[in-house]
Amino acid sequence: MTHGRRAWIAAAPWLLVAGAALATPTLRLLPSPVSTVIYPEQEIRVRFDHAGHLVGRDLACPDCHDLARTSRSPADNLIPREAVCARCHAADTRDEGRGPADAEARCESCHPDQTERVERTLIPSAFLRFGHADHDEEGCERCHTRIAVRGLATADDLPGMRLCLGCHDGRRADRRCVTCHISDPDGRLRTTLGRERLQPPGWMRGAEHSPTWVTDHERTAVAERRLCQSCHREHDCLACHDGNVRPRDVHPGDWISAHPLEARAGELSCRGCHRGQSFCRTCHLRAGVALGSPPGRRDTTAPVVHEDPDWADPVAPRHAIQARRALQTCVSCHAGRDCVSCHAVVSPHPPGFADDRCESLVRAGSRACTACHDSVEGLCE
Repeated sequence: MTHGRRAWIAAAPWLLVAGAALATPTLRLLPSPVSTVIYPEQEIRVRFDHAGHLVGRDLACPDCHDLARTSRSPADNLIPREAVCARCHAADTRDEGRGPADAEARCESCHPDQTERVERTLIPSAFLRFGHADHDEEGCERCHTRIAVRGLATADDLPGMRLCLGCHDGRRADRRCVTCHISDPDGRLRTTLGRERLQPPGWMRGAEHSPTWVTDHERTAVAERRLCQSCHREHDCLACHDGNVRPRDVHPGDWISAHPLEARAGELSCRGCHRGQSFCRTCHLRAGVALGSPPGRRDTTAPVVHEDPDWADPVAPRHAIQARRALQTCVSCHAGRDCVSCHAVVSPHPPGFADDRCESLVRAGSRACTACHDSVEGLCE
């Protein structure tokens, strides 16, 4: 029993501080992960105990941070000046000096190892649109959730975006990114901040820019288009999606030799980036694997694509099925004249076509028809 009582007495000061802190009505001990991009690295060169002042000396945040209630910019310096500290810590710098209420007044009490020249504490401005005056009614500890149980407060005690969205939910307060984040004149967020680059956090609607983001972003881009547009412009997408330049980190190094199987299987959405006539055919012609490649450049070692002897049979052509199923794979090697060279003589239409399907196809669009026919007027009669 004696041992237990001694242990409780030894722990009592900490329990009293923690108990008083937990009794604070607005205190919420929530995780507050913060962005080192939004809050640049700090250089804090003072010794301070927030919990010891808030709980131990029964002070409130505005007692020291008296400028916070009128501050309307994150660039405002809200660190208490020496004159504020001197209200309790008298400006008596003698070793034996004591201020009112027995508060230590020696320089080393707050500025350790700085007896000759005091180094300034550097807390760079946050890259945000923010004003303490606009949030005064919320109370300090609603955003600085751990401050009543902290010793020295650092950037970890500044509010993270997840905490801010508790109020900025689109109903109580504006949820638009530009409400708090710095933006360019065109309304897009400024993503280059200092020497760092701002990116979405992992918990934000699947928008984390992970190492595989370049291949995995399609679903998020479709579902959260407006979210993407808050940072990206159209030319950011076209830098890859115009099909002129192959991003080196999209396809593996052996993709040129491996892509025919994948392209024919249709497992990849090649057409999202590439166009058969302008991209695939041009490359195939240059590589010597297309039907129209120059004889001197044609690759005689390339495998025969259409090995089926009935592929172009005029009675039961196998290629007709494939052409109707996936014409885009055909045009990667063939041009319209390749089709016309045969079909100008051999009709591609099955018996009864003029009665059953001709008119509906002409109405749907005549571009395919004009590959062989000079005019579609009266074509189905």
